[in-house]
Amino acid sequence: MYNIYFAGDLFDQKHITGNFLLAKQIEKIPNYKYKCMLPQDWEGNEKF
Repeated sequence: MYNIYFAGDLFDQKHITGNFLLAKQIEKIPNYKYKCMLPQDWEGNEKF
């Protein structure tokens, strides 16, 4: 499995939504080969 981290703006709803939708499509690739990590899921969280 490969991890993909989307680095990008967190201040613009357009970028947050676009990254989310793109990540969901990538994760649909057969055999669950890719796991996407979005900045909005990690930034500001103290637990990883």
